[in-house]
Amino acid sequence: MAVRTNRRFLGVTAAVALIAAAASLPVGAANAAPTHTAETVAPGHGRGLVDRNGDKISDMLGRAIARADATKRFDVVATFDDRASLTVARQNLDRVDRTFTLIPGFEAHLTSGQIRSLSHRSGVLRVEQDFAIHALDDAANRDFGVTAAQNDFSATGAGTEVCVVDTGVDPNHEQLDSKTPIPWVDYINSRATPYDDQGHGTHVASIAVGDGIGPGPIAGLMKGVAPAADLSAAKVLDSTGSGDDSLGVLGIQWCAGRASVDVISLSLGSDVPSDGLDALSQAVDAAVLNHGKIVVAAAGNGRRPSRHDHLTRLGGSGAHGRRDGGLVVGPPGVRSPRAVPRMVLEPRAHGG
Repeated sequence: MAVRTNRRFLGVTAAVALIAAAASLPVGAANAAPTHTAETVAPGHGRGLVDRNGDKISDMLGRAIARADATKRFDVVATFDDRASLTVARQNLDRVDRTFTLIPGFEAHLTSGQIRSLSHRSGVLRVEQDFAIHALDDAANRDFGVTAAQNDFSATGAGTEVCVVDTGVDPNHEQLDSKTPIPWVDYINSRATPYDDQGHGTHVASIAVGDGIGPGPIAGLMKGVAPAADLSAAKVLDSTGSGDDSLGVLGIQWCAGRASVDVISLSLGSDVPSDGLDALSQAVDAAVLNHGKIVVAAAGNGRRPSRHDHLTRLGGSGAHGRRDGGLVVGPPGVRSPRAVPRMVLEPRAHGG
């Protein structure tokens, strides 16, 4: 499926400093079945990864098919309560492009009639447009407490692996060349060896695991949060920093499937609010609950929250707290639509 090259958007990402402490944070409720509960989103006008009328079609897609010719096809992602329901639904469709293994869902190219019919099937959780995702920018030491994280936890990331889902990585970058060979998958151009034709993924990876070694006097100052951690990468964003919902799911799926991966880094997002039941959010839930991964995602980046942005997300610099039994990092008073919900980390009890 062709990758959309919608607007490139770069802002400020969040919480990468958690990576240094990954080894000391056990994941809560591992191997538990994700609970599909929608978060409350303020009333809107058909824009968002939400289903306000309960018809199992996201409002954004519902609005699009209501205005479309009956023969027009849409790139969609459908998710289900279980894999049996997915199997039955797939048998009645003429074109399903790819089925996910991390979550019960698939991407497909369907007419408005097929979308409506699919939404009425038993076990369907959501049918949504294969929405655009894009890179979100990173800052490092002062904003996110890199040195403090290393000092407080006496951790360098040794024995852990960080999997970056982004634009790729440059294996020849001075901060990353010690990490080679870098395990890798390319969902954009299907290339066998790592590369980064945009630069954002290399930037994120260097902040996370840069080794601080290189020519010149400032290389040590550029050292990442977890300089001794291993690195793997999934390229899901193209040379403009843009990609699709479905590719994001595939990237998370690949990282979650690697037994060596401890942390999945997602410095990407979309421009629309979500109730937490979009496929990308479900993929994060499954990576945490079923595969025991720690997922760090960007939020609170760049755009001022609109009156419809009523979702609390893991994100931005400036504050920390607890939510739903997990660790939440985000800017005070900001509720951003551009991050994946319900990423639950269960901090170890004091003295444990």
